[in-house]
Amino acid sequence: MAQHRSRVRMVGRRRSWFVRGGALLLAACTVSTGPPAATKLAFTVQPSSAAAGDVISPPVLVAIEDVSGNRVTSATNAVTVALGANPGKATLGGTTTTNAVNGIATFANLSIQNVSAGYTLTASSGTLLDATSVPFAIAPALPVIAFHSSLGIEEIHPDGSGRTVLMADPAASDPAWSPDGARLAFTRTSADFQTCDIYTARADGSGAQRVTSTVPSFPCAHRPSWSPDGTKIAFAVDAWSIPPGGRIKVMNADGSNVMQIYADSNGLLDYPTWSPDGTKLAFDDLEAACGEICQFVFVVSVDGSSFGGWHGTTGGCESSPAWSPDGTEVAFVGACRDPYTADTLGIWVANADGSGVRNLTDVPCLCDVDPAWSPDGAQLVFSRATGGNPLDLYIMNRDGTGLRQLTSTTDISETRPAWRAAAPVTIAGRSVLPEAILKAGARRGPTP
Repeated sequence: MAQHRSRVRMVGRRRSWFVRGGALLLAACTVSTGPPAATKLAFTVQPSSAAAGDVISPPVLVAIEDVSGNRVTSATNAVTVALGANPGKATLGGTTTTNAVNGIATFANLSIQNVSAGYTLTASSGTLLDATSVPFAIAPALPVIAFHSSLGIEEIHPDGSGRTVLMADPAASDPAWSPDGARLAFTRTSADFQTCDIYTARADGSGAQRVTSTVPSFPCAHRPSWSPDGTKIAFAVDAWSIPPGGRIKVMNADGSNVMQIYADSNGLLDYPTWSPDGTKLAFDDLEAACGEICQFVFVVSVDGSSFGGWHGTTGGCESSPAWSPDGTEVAFVGACRDPYTADTLGIWVANADGSGVRNLTDVPCLCDVDPAWSPDGAQLVFSRATGGNPLDLYIMNRDGTGLRQLTSTTDISETRPAWRAAAPVTIAGRSVLPEAILKAGARRGPTP
C-alpha cells in the first residue's frame, strides 16, 4: 500500500501527520522560533510632578515590548522622550535620547522650568508604536534655604526637614537664587585658592557654567546677587593685594555686558545686594577708620548717580547688608557691646535711609552673621556660633521674636544662607499655590 505523508506547520509548534497502512499517526515537537519581535513602547515608571527646574524623580522608565506587552529584554533601541501636552510652552531639559538596556530606557535627569499642570511625555523609537505618559504637573520652586558647608552647597526646608547636598563641591559657596527660583548663582574657588569666579546652575545644581573671567590683578569674583527681574547679577571683585582694592560690578545673567558700579583702591568690597526696585546696590567696604580696620555699609545707584554710606550707625562695624523684599529696611551685621570683638556680632535692622537702627539679637549678642530675608519679608535666617561651636542656622521673625534653631551640627558650619520662594502662580487666570498644582498632577490612574 502506498505511503502518504502530510505536514502542517504552526507558529512555535510543528505537527506532522503520517499515514501508514491506513493508520493515522500524530507526532508533535516544539521548535525555537527566536526572540519575540519588538512592536511598541510603554512607560513603566511614569513622570512624577516636580518643582520648576528640579529633576523629575524617580527616573522615568520606558520599556520596549512585544505585541503581547512583554518586555523584550534583548532590545537595545535608542528611545527618545519629548513633551506631548505642553500647556506651559516649556522645553524638556536633560538627556532625552538614550539606548535601552535589557529592554528598558532610563531617563534620569529630565526637568522642566515652566510652571503648569497637565504636561505629558511621549516616547518614540523608529518604527515602534509610540507611548504617551499620564499627565503630571510642574509647580513653582518649593520653599528652601540654600547654604554653604564643608560639604559644598546644601539646602533645607524652613521647617528643618529635607536637608540634602545640592552641590557636592567644597569649593562652591555664596549660593544665590534667581527671583523665579529656577537658577542658582554661586562662587567657586580654584583648587590652589588663588582665584574664584561666579557660576550659574539649574535649581538642582546641575549644568554649572562659569559666567565671569577674572584677571591676575583682580583674581576673585564672588558674592553674586540677582537683580529683582532676574536679568542681571551684581558681584564683588577683589585684588587680594596690599593695599587690597575692590570693585562692585554688574553683568547680564549670562556673563555678558560687565559694568563697574563702584571701586575702592584701598578697601575690600563684599555683599552687594539689590534694592527691590533694581535701582540701587548696598554693599560693605572693609577699610581703615579711626585707627581701626572696619567694615561699613554703603549704598550706590546702579546708574552711578548717587552714593552714600552709614558709617558707624551701630557705634562700630557694619557688614553683610540684605535689603528687605519690600524695600523699607536693610538687615546687616553689626557689633554689639564691644565694637571690635569678633564674637559679639549681632543682626541689626535699619530703615533704608540708615535711620531707626535696632539690634534684633542682643540676648546677649553672640556671633550672628549672614542675614537673609524670607521672600515675603516676614522672617530672617542667619548663622550663629555659640560657645566656640561651628555656626548653625537660625530663623527669627522680622522683629526679632520667634527665634528657633534650624540646624544643629557639631562638626560642620552652615553659613551664607539664601532663601528660595514658593510664590503662587497664575494658571488660566487663577492664582494657584504650588501645593495645589502638585496635588492636581498627582490625580492620575495607576501606572500601566
